[in-house]
Amino acid sequence: MTWSFLNRNKKMSDPAKRNMGRGALLLERIKRAQQEKENSSGPSRIANPAPDRIPAGFITPQKENKEKLQRKLRDLRSIMGIEPSARAEYLRESKPIQTVTAPSQSDLVPIFDSSDSAVSSGSLTESTSSSRSPTQIPSHELDPTSDFKSGTDTSTNTNNSPVRFVTENQLAALPNCYEGTNHSASKSSVGSSSHTSNPPTQNRGDAGTKVRLEVNYLNLKVVDGKGFFEYEVQFDPEVDSRQHRFALLRQLTDHIGRAKNFDGGFYLCLPKRLEHKISVFHPVLPESNDPVQVTLVFKKAVDYTHSRALFWYNVLFKRVFHALKMVQMNQRSFNPRNPTELRDLKLEIWPGYATAVDEYDGGLKLVCDTVHRVLRTDTVHDLIKEIHFRNMKSRPNFCHAVKQAIMGQVVLTRYNNRTYRIDDVDFYASPESEFETSRGKTTYLEYYKRQYGIDIADTKQALLISKPKKTDEWNKDMVICLVPELCHLTGLDENLRKDHRAMRTVVNIIGSTPAKRHKALQMFVSSVKSSAEASQILSDWGLELADAALSVDGRCMKGVGLLFGNSSVRKGICGDFDRALQGEQMMSGAKLKNWLIIGDRRDTREIEGFISTWHKQCDKLGMTIYDPRTILLNQDRTDEVVKVIHREHQNHPLEMVLVVARTKRADRYGAVKKTCLVELGIPSQFVLTKSISNGRNQIQVVQKLAIQVNAKLGGANWGISSPFSNAMVIGIDVYHNADGGKSWSGFVASLNRTFTCWFSDSRQHQYENEIMNNISDIFGRALKAYYELNNQYPDKIVVYRDGVGDSRFEVTETLEIEQMRSTLKRIAPEKKVQITFVIVSKRIKTRMFLIQGDTHDNPPPGTVLDHTVTRRQQFNFYLVSQKVTQGTVSPTHYTVLLDELELGPDRVQRLTYMLTYLYYNFTGPVRVPAPCLYAHKVANLCGEFLKKQVHTSQKTNLFYL
Repeated sequence: MTWSFLNRNKKMSDPAKRNMGRGALLLERIKRAQQEKENSSGPSRIANPAPDRIPAGFITPQKENKEKLQRKLRDLRSIMGIEPSARAEYLRESKPIQTVTAPSQSDLVPIFDSSDSAVSSGSLTESTSSSRSPTQIPSHELDPTSDFKSGTDTSTNTNNSPVRFVTENQLAALPNCYEGTNHSASKSSVGSSSHTSNPPTQNRGDAGTKVRLEVNYLNLKVVDGKGFFEYEVQFDPEVDSRQHRFALLRQLTDHIGRAKNFDGGFYLCLPKRLEHKISVFHPVLPESNDPVQVTLVFKKAVDYTHSRALFWYNVLFKRVFHALKMVQMNQRSFNPRNPTELRDLKLEIWPGYATAVDEYDGGLKLVCDTVHRVLRTDTVHDLIKEIHFRNMKSRPNFCHAVKQAIMGQVVLTRYNNRTYRIDDVDFYASPESEFETSRGKTTYLEYYKRQYGIDIADTKQALLISKPKKTDEWNKDMVICLVPELCHLTGLDENLRKDHRAMRTVVNIIGSTPAKRHKALQMFVSSVKSSAEASQILSDWGLELADAALSVDGRCMKGVGLLFGNSSVRKGICGDFDRALQGEQMMSGAKLKNWLIIGDRRDTREIEGFISTWHKQCDKLGMTIYDPRTILLNQDRTDEVVKVIHREHQNHPLEMVLVVARTKRADRYGAVKKTCLVELGIPSQFVLTKSISNGRNQIQVVQKLAIQVNAKLGGANWGISSPFSNAMVIGIDVYHNADGGKSWSGFVASLNRTFTCWFSDSRQHQYENEIMNNISDIFGRALKAYYELNNQYPDKIVVYRDGVGDSRFEVTETLEIEQMRSTLKRIAPEKKVQITFVIVSKRIKTRMFLIQGDTHDNPPPGTVLDHTVTRRQQFNFYLVSQKVTQGTVSPTHYTVLLDELELGPDRVQRLTYMLTYLYYNFTGPVRVPAPCLYAHKVANLCGEFLKKQVHTSQKTNLFYL
């Protein structure tokens, strides 16, 4: 549902404009606005009418048309790979085709022509507005069809002959509107998915034990003779109305087939090749019955591996889910007919799927992962009533509390199953308020009754405001008005998140085991196969979906050897090593002499017990700990804590501060961290009173706390034996501010061979190019720190870069790597340093299950998969490093952009797996290499709490653990 920013009530005074089509008029207004912007001396200020306030679900013919245009612009950009305006400009500048007179009969090519005007229900890409987002930009009203004509001699067809002729020279003269167009492409250029244009890469390892895995991928086969055939559509005379263009194409169903992808302008895609390169038809306009010549010019047969074909296949599966009566939310499809109700918690959980079609080493495949959507059965109106009950005496407090609780929340309107983000609350509007429609004024009460048959009970309730995204320039002044009574909250509120019993119930439902995921995948396949409509959608485009998930052979690497104190080595560790840690000392125990404990006087007994246990555990781990100075406060105030730290540090410089807190408070945490790390240059540690209270888990908690503090003080907990000497391992990640503020880049680099000493830093940036400058500057400081410790610069560097999407690989390779090369040349010009650069991707849909007979389980730590479902033409692999006892383990995807060290698949996979054991906040492997997680932690701490860089003295310690 969308609406136009044009004033619908304003009459046109210009007769010429009165005859202009809607698209041409809109284009003219845009051009005029651009001219005003260019001619203005200052920033352009285009006056916009007052914001339209329209209910969610409101559709007028103009709005419906605009929404369809918006959808096509986005699809066209992805399919064609070029801005529509640039393509239209190219077409307008193309010269008309010259007519060749008296060609020889041998030069003529037959073109079938049809005057059949029967209207049939074609399967065009036209869709109802209820299936699209309300915040999209109009497309082909901004991009009129091409001005060039076919150039054929119409005088030879005065008798409406069914066959017309053009010459091969005329055919060659047609403008090439598509990159890589091949007029001689044949049907054999597409077809079975066994055809591959590029051979798969051979970056496969062989180290480890073979294991049988099932992955959540389904093979897709493209039937021979079917594929992706692109045509250009020409209308003579030109048809400005987009609806009329669709109507004309529908009349050609008997000739071109039911399945088609038409953008409403000049682009048409068919699943089969027409008999002739140029086909001319004569349908009629639906209202006037005037004939229109429609010419289809074949442009290209696109291979199924092409990005345009892959994009369209993903669109097809959206239609498949629509045929299965599923609801799309945020690129995922959910089943509202099979919810799990938790009435005590007022929750409802919808199961669903997240899918994607892409080309892999093993061919065309569909990845399908199970997802869930948590909805609340109570409405926003219920929440407002609760807030009103708590603030009955003060209206200002009530209004503020409502906005604070609702703004930023995502709600679901069940009458159209769509989600909206709440941006404001209008307390001066109500369902009795009026708004303009094409039929005149109406109230929200009348609209919802007429449109959806809904009776609104509370006629005095305020209205919720949802604004389009900032990127939608055309609708930026529009607002969507929502009735709280009809809006259901989504997600979990803070109270539910704090309720451990409630969270355990929710996790048990959404935390699917491998067996449940396997069953859900089979149910999806059965649903598609058993649905005639869904199966027809795929068969029309020549797609065949496999009957079962894909089974492949993976490998499980051997355990990792860890180094502890007193030259102790524990070999073959696979997964958690809590037991292996018993009786072991840290590689290098820290010494802590002058330190401070701050707590609440009410927790005196707990703090005394903690100090006693603390000394015992630190002694076992090889740490030297002196008695602390203990300050117990009568007032639980953050400013008092900060004052005490400053006072004690001034009297006698502190080496660390430990705060025993009764509750989690972000303000206190941030204030203490900023005081210690930014101002004083000392580490700090927080611990909750309930965590250190006497209990069966106290010793374990204190031991983990001691390990964490040892790392913060510069000690070494445990390490690994590096596979090569004089090497540096780097982790890079970026923290993005949730409020849209400046981001922080985190950078961590190893300084010794056992990877126990790290240089850490973080810098703020607002623009993307600043990331490159930050990395260059921090990398230079890391190289100098490495030199100070080793008296030489590293020969080899392995970089693990997190937070990079697939579309940014090339930018990362050309910019970030080059920045590092430039820094090396500047700091160590005579040193020839080799770099291996690895991209780390966590947000993936891939899941893998260990097959043991008829059961499916999580694969063990160290399981690697580097074929079949990996990216073609890339050095990449999937790795399961951590051990998961609940739910399904999520593998991590690694892509090696550069491998100057020539490590090869086995050594890169082995090094990556070993580095996952070096995160000192956990006695076991984590999902990504430790330097990546360290980079994430330092960026998060600086970006969320410190807002500044830390003191120089702390940059070689893991102060952010």
